[in-house]
Amino acid sequence: MAAAAALSALDAQDAVDAVDAAAAAADSGRPGADAAHPETSIDEGAPGSPSSRWREELRDYEAYLAADFDSARMAEALLSQSEDGLVGMEGSTVLTKLGYDIEQLERQIQREVAMHHTELLSHVGHLASTHQTMLQIRTQVTKLQATQKQVALRLESGYAPRQRVLDATQAAHETLTKLNRVLTQWKRFVQQCQDTCLDPASASLAAAGSTPSDASTRQDAAAPTAIPAGDQAKLIKAASLIRDLQRWLADPDLHGIDLITHEGRPYVAETQARLVQLATGSLRHGLQELRQNDVLCAVHILHNLDLLDVVDDVAHHAVDEASELLRNALMLQGISVQELWHHVEQWTGGLMHVVARLQLIHWVLTKRKDSNGQFFAVIRDMNRQAKHAPHAGKRPGTPADPPVPAPSLDAVPSFLTQYLTQLTQAIQQDFRGLTQSRLQVLYALEAGYPRLLRQLRAIVEQRQLETHDRQMLLKSFSFLETAYLNQVMRRLTDTMQAAFPDRPGPSRFTPVLDEINKWYRVALNELEAIQFDPHMLLAVGKHVTKCLGLAHRQLQTAIAQQPRLTMPLTGLGTVSAPQQLYIDVINFTWQLIDHVYRISNTLEQDALHKQLHPACAELEAALADFVARLFGWMIAECERELFSIPEDTYAGGPAQAPSTAGDRDGAGESPFLYELGTKLRWITKEIVSGLRCGSETTAWLCSMGERLIHTFLTQISLMHPLGEKGKLRLAGDLSQVEFIFTSWFQGIGQDLARDAEATHTVLRAFKPMLFLELAQLGSLHSADAVPITLRVHHLLVRAYPAILFPTQLWNWTSIQYVEWLRTHTEGERVQLLAQCLNYYAQSVNRKSQKTFAPEYVAAHKLLREYVAAHRKPV
Repeated sequence: MAAAAALSALDAQDAVDAVDAAAAAADSGRPGADAAHPETSIDEGAPGSPSSRWREELRDYEAYLAADFDSARMAEALLSQSEDGLVGMEGSTVLTKLGYDIEQLERQIQREVAMHHTELLSHVGHLASTHQTMLQIRTQVTKLQATQKQVALRLESGYAPRQRVLDATQAAHETLTKLNRVLTQWKRFVQQCQDTCLDPASASLAAAGSTPSDASTRQDAAAPTAIPAGDQAKLIKAASLIRDLQRWLADPDLHGIDLITHEGRPYVAETQARLVQLATGSLRHGLQELRQNDVLCAVHILHNLDLLDVVDDVAHHAVDEASELLRNALMLQGISVQELWHHVEQWTGGLMHVVARLQLIHWVLTKRKDSNGQFFAVIRDMNRQAKHAPHAGKRPGTPADPPVPAPSLDAVPSFLTQYLTQLTQAIQQDFRGLTQSRLQVLYALEAGYPRLLRQLRAIVEQRQLETHDRQMLLKSFSFLETAYLNQVMRRLTDTMQAAFPDRPGPSRFTPVLDEINKWYRVALNELEAIQFDPHMLLAVGKHVTKCLGLAHRQLQTAIAQQPRLTMPLTGLGTVSAPQQLYIDVINFTWQLIDHVYRISNTLEQDALHKQLHPACAELEAALADFVARLFGWMIAECERELFSIPEDTYAGGPAQAPSTAGDRDGAGESPFLYELGTKLRWITKEIVSGLRCGSETTAWLCSMGERLIHTFLTQISLMHPLGEKGKLRLAGDLSQVEFIFTSWFQGIGQDLARDAEATHTVLRAFKPMLFLELAQLGSLHSADAVPITLRVHHLLVRAYPAILFPTQLWNWTSIQYVEWLRTHTEGERVQLLAQCLNYYAQSVNRKSQKTFAPEYVAAHKLLREYVAAHRKPV
């Protein structure tokens, strides 16, 4: 059985080898098989093919086809599948079935090999026929290439003569086309000349062969004439046609044609010469007669002819004429100074005429910047004619003619920019030569420069010159402007220095008030004379500002050279030298500031006001400092009497006997009030009468009176103890103070009850508070007008000595406390008084007392209500 199995396995291996050999032979015998099916080989087989089917059938016998197959191991494996081994007929059945399968497999392999062999033989036959067809196609292609080369040689041999004939035909056609275009334009040009004055047959030229440059050099031979208005547009178009014809007639293809060489070119040259002569005459005539249409027409014609050099020559000639005209007007050597301005007016008239000529040339330049102006309208017409020029007979495909460049004035000569420069240089040279020979004329022109400038500005405004032209024209008189400004500065400075004379003695630095009025008149006259010119107005205003700075420095020096106001005010005698100096300095400074504002309001020039404002602000700051020093000294001397009141003046004892001086004014008047009244009367007589500062003086004195009243009320509100008789005496002093300051206000033209209503109300409301019970103070409506500081002071006086005063708590003097109250806000004062009340409350708590003083309760309520009323909303 083992031998049979081995034999069967050997036969199966041979069958597999035979199949592999047949497949390899089929692959080698069928060219292009792999190319036809690159993704599937013979070994693998396409899905559904016979090769694929028998591969599937052999899949169950892969173990037997392997190279390392061993029949003995296979037999042992089969025998080991049964626990009892090969028993009975079971092993024989298996081997028989295996032999039968091998036979079936062998037959199937033989059928597959035979079928694949037949298929491979058919493929080999097809490849042989295909190779024969390819050889035939190659033979036919070789014959076709040879035939093509023969045809190309035959075509090339007959093309060269025909190409030469074609080129000659095209050249003749292009020449005829150009000639046709020239003849068409020529016809139009001749018709244009016959309609105008350009026909050489109807116009006699100076010479038959004249050129444009020759015509321009003989422009002075005859008087210039203008081109008729009806011919201007036609001549501008004719100039454009001449330029185009000259370009076309110069074409080398048309050289040798008699019509072009002997007739066309001479006719165009003569016509151009005639046109240049007409344009030059029109330009000169337009400049002389100030006719801008003639100037514009002439510039258009010469520009279309590319002859702007002719315009340059005419402009330089106009500059020479202008200079000669101005020199003739400045022949002033034999005239008197009185006749100077008559000749200057004639000169400015000639200058206006010259500037008008200048403006015409500049007008031409500005026209080319205006896309809607007349100049560009003419340019558009010429471009439109160039686009619609006849091009009949032009062969398609030939190169187009080069485009005609659009007319432009970018190449205008530099004379148009230098014209005004040369004119201003001529003016400056003529004036300098004139003034150097006649100093009187120079002085007259310098002093009367505003008059000359006014005439020049009239020229500028009438001719509406541009900003650059205006600056150039006025620059020619810069030397006169500088001399005039120096004279203005000298007049202003001399007048201002006269206000501060260098005098020996204590009044050396005292300013003179009358001189500042003279300075004001000088400054106002100078500014009014030149206010028509903003530039010169600011220049003169700059000198006025310098004088104001000079005055400011002089005033500061005058105050610095004098001792400070420290002398006591006795109320006797007259003012001292330092006091008089302060009065004079304050009057001088205020008057100077008032003059500056009057100048600004009179001229109503915003630029001048802005220029003078910084210097005026410095003077105002200096004035405030001078006033603060003088009035600070007077207030300090008056407050000295108020701070000299003894603390027990109103304690309730017998009234003090008045002083000797007080007895003269009436018995019972407090000494300090007598002294205060004496000082105030002296101030009114000596100081107030010397101040001349208008309404500001009244404002300063009113402020001084109100401050003294508040100082008095603060001082008496701290007087302790306060007895019944002291209350009566204090009420009398309040009435006396009201009488004193009512007289004071009347002396300065004011009313205490009207002009210092708030202060008068406080003064009148404080008196009833002295005689009311503590419970009645809350219902007193007039007490609301009294500041909370004074009301709390009054409650502290009533509670004395239980509650300490701020002066006791912080060990201040009355002067220090009053100064502290003046320099702090009401809220800070309330905080200070609240600290006094807190100190009292703490002392009560330390003593374990059960009740507070009723004055403390009332004062604490006042402070709490004030804080609640002035609390800022969150």
